[in-house]
Amino acid sequence: MGIALDKEQQRALVEDGVVMVKGLLEPELLRRVQACFDWSIVNPGPLAIDASTDAGIYRIDNYNPDALEFYRDTIVDLPFCGLLADAWGSNNVWYYAEELFWRKGVAERTFWHQDTSYSPWGGSHWVNCWMPLNGVPEDYSLEVVRGSHQGTQYDGTAFDHDDPTKPFFWRSSKLTANARYRSRHQERPGGMGHCLLRDGPRRRVDPAPTVTARRWLDGWALQRAANAHITVLR
Repeated sequence: MGIALDKEQQRALVEDGVVMVKGLLEPELLRRVQACFDWSIVNPGPLAIDASTDAGIYRIDNYNPDALEFYRDTIVDLPFCGLLADAWGSNNVWYYAEELFWRKGVAERTFWHQDTSYSPWGGSHWVNCWMPLNGVPEDYSLEVVRGSHQGTQYDGTAFDHDDPTKPFFWRSSKLTANARYRSRHQERPGGMGHCLLRDGPRRRVDPAPTVTARRWLDGWALQRAANAHITVLR
């Protein structure tokens, strides 16, 4: 059997909803993940977003239907499935989709949100696996609210830059994750080759702007099924 979560990591995944697994990806796997990222940059999918300006690069892409053919061999060799199958006591783990972020120069960070505000996912046996593909300064880390996967399901943010607390669905409501968690205490472990496993509908804010290239790949696996510089908020 390959790398497994120790007891404290299993506790953190279940109770905190987030755990750092250091050194999970060997250099050769990181190189192959980087190749997947580079392929997606030159082959954007139908949902790709490019909000780049003269001041910086801001690109996001996910659910590219053409990506699987290129990604397949790398996905099979990634350790997430075995790691999570062991943690969940499951025989089956299914990959769902990729999501990548490329930010360089001046680019706004994503507002606080829960993915489950926008997508019909539920249960405790699904995880987002975040992988940083270059060094990430602490001030530009991914941020996650510890234990939020067991708390309130908020309305999604409308991603309105004039009003970051504006809700996506119920326009009369201000009950958004961004309104609740805009100022929280932070702690920031992380580094190259590490992976961040996020369980359930936890609150997050995606990586912030930086003066150096920022490359992230976020892979999902679902159904009793599957990085990283992270800020975990108390």
